[in-house]
Amino acid sequence: MLELDLVLERFFAQRFDALSPAEIDAYKRILDLPDTDFLDVVNGKADLDDPEEAAIIEILRSV
Repeated sequence: MLELDLVLERFFAQRFDALSPAEIDAYKRILDLPDTDFLDVVNGKADLDDPEEAAIIEILRSV
């Protein structure tokens, strides 16, 4: 999905290198979501219950 590609491209360019190992693990779990669910979460149409995953989503939303 182009929308996700754009968000993830900015994320990698600006923030990925600063993630802790725990944050990287949370990010990997988020990548297991179907693309449509991932996009809904990034766009604020859905939320995640896991606080570590939610923190990564907040980073994705801010870039």
